[in-house]
Amino acid sequence: MKYLWHNLHTSWSVADRDLFVIRLESTDIDGLNIPPIRAAYMMQYRNGLIGKHFKTLMQTTIFHVHGIVSDEQFTLIKAMGSLGALLWVPQIDNMDEYLVRMPLANTAMCYLISD
Repeated sequence: MKYLWHNLHTSWSVADRDLFVIRLESTDIDGLNIPPIRAAYMMQYRNGLIGKHFKTLMQTTIFHVHGIVSDEQFTLIKAMGSLGALLWVPQIDNMDEYLVRMPLANTAMCYLISD
């Protein structure tokens, strides 16, 4: 997520960053296992984020980037979100299915990055 985030924010104008901050700040975090989102702080220190920030971005970015990313970036963000959903699952109910889905998501992510 770190490198995807860098790829995203370095391609944005100041207006795009401000729009993303507004959208991210308005995120309803009910049901997410994350602390309150400090979007302005995250954008101000966008090159020095830590794990909790990347976890927040992985779970929420897909909902806030319409109109400010390319189609390729959007596809990569969707793949990263899918992988994140598998990584941070609190309980695995069906281990056989999980073991099939994890390598597929990881392979898709690697393919998109290399393309």
